[in-house]
Amino acid sequence: MPQMAPISWMLILTLTLFMVLNFNVMIFFMYKIKLNNIILIKSLKYKIMW
Repeated sequence: MPQMAPISWMLILTLTLFMVLNFNVMIFFMYKIKLNNIILIKSLKYKIMW
């Protein structure tokens, strides 16, 4: 039984780290998509103005 504890702790740690990394990646992609959308909207407005 004592040998099982560290493995479970490592699993929990890796899972939490993975989740945190995924969350950060999701935020990063959302931010990039938002920036791209803003650029697209601006370009569309400029096209309409021209």
